[in-house]
Amino acid sequence: MLKIMVIDQDIRQIREIRDELVNRYVLLNCSKGSKAFDLFRIFQPNAVIMDPVTTGLNTQAFIAGVRGLPNGVGTPILFLTQFTTIRNIENQFDWGADFIFSKPCPADRLKDKLAEYLFKSLEFPNTQLVQL
Repeated sequence: MLKIMVIDQDIRQIREIRDELVNRYVLLNCSKGSKAFDLFRIFQPNAVIMDPVTTGLNTQAFIAGVRGLPNGVGTPILFLTQFTTIRNIENQFDWGADFIFSKPCPADRLKDKLAEYLFKSLEFPNTQLVQL
C-alpha cells in the first residue's frame, strides 16, 4: 500500500485528509515541523502533503533534504497553504512544491491530484517528476 506523509499543525485539515485517504493509503501525520525530515527518512512516503509554514519547519531545508535522498528525488510534494498571492506561489514553487492548494482544500480535490501524481510515478518508476 502506498504511504502518504501529512505535515500540518491544522488538526481540522489533517482530519479531512485522513478521512478521505485512510482507506486508500497508509498515512503518517506530523504536526511538529522539527521532526518532519527524520520521520520522512524513517517512513519513506510515496508523497508528502504539507503546509509550508508549519511551526518549526524550515520548508526549503526540508525539501532540499528530501530531494537529496534516493527515495525522495521523485516524491511528489503537495502544498496546502493560506498564502496564495502570486509572489508566495512563485516562492513556493521555487522551494520545490510540485502542486499548491489553497486552504481550506476540499479533500476530494487533493485526493484526485495525489492519485494523478502517484499514478505517474508507478507507471514510470525509474523517472523523475519534472516541473515545467
